[in-house]
Amino acid sequence: MQKYNDTQSHLYIFVYGDPLDSALSVSSVVKKQGIDWFYKHQKHLKGNGSYENIYKKDVLNYENIMHSWMRAKERNIICIDYCDLWDKDDALSVFLGFNVKLPEKVERSKKEDVEVSQELFSNLRKQKEHLKSIYRSPL
Repeated sequence: MQKYNDTQSHLYIFVYGDPLDSALSVSSVVKKQGIDWFYKHQKHLKGNGSYENIYKKDVLNYENIMHSWMRAKERNIICIDYCDLWDKDDALSVFLGFNVKLPEKVERSKKEDVEVSQELFSNLRKQKEHLKSIYRSPL
């Protein structure tokens, strides 16, 4: 099997999902690992702001992260919506140049109800759908 773009030495896969699900997941990990984990994670994402604002402001830098992937012109990058991942293993195999066998999909656990900024997450979801609609990849 030949990989999608064998002229590149590195291949990049960006798996993204619903921004609110991601924020809820971060909160879940913070409950297990502690607040220090949040600030380390936030630093890696180049985010800014307090944990208390996780549902009110884009403290995890989702919008800029999605925009940076939208601006990428390289053909050695593939973006996949998390909920589509298990339907794309054949395309991933072609892209990577070897057979991909994903583990069984495990449904995400039910998340707690939290008060969120509807405007923020509506905007972030639009950005996510825009990323999904424009991304130039072999998928």
